[in-house]
Amino acid sequence: MASPDFSHFNPHDWVLYGPTENCTLALCPVKYSIYEYRPSLAASVSFIALFGISLLIHLYQGFRWHKWAFMIAIFWGCVCEMVGYGGRVLLWQNPFGFPGFITQIGEFWLS
Repeated sequence: MASPDFSHFNPHDWVLYGPTENCTLALCPVKYSIYEYRPSLAASVSFIALFGISLLIHLYQGFRWHKWAFMIAIFWGCVCEMVGYGGRVLLWQNPFGFPGFITQIGEFWLS
């Protein structure tokens, strides 16, 4: 599959960011995306898995030693990190996507 030719690309003809964005990887160069690069799928999935494992370990420890406040704080921290990295997975699929960006930064409002 040949890479698209963006030699005549004009960013002023496209909505690059926001709820009405119309760029995709096939239509626009990735350098005009929100972060100017495509996030790593392998890293994002790895961190989701690691935070999931950490969540399970800390839930076990919290119940085992009755550390409720610490367990609740770590639970929400791990969940928020997993949601944030889920947003980066969405940005890997479409680096111009508004939902992935809002999911990634919006998770901070949960904590």
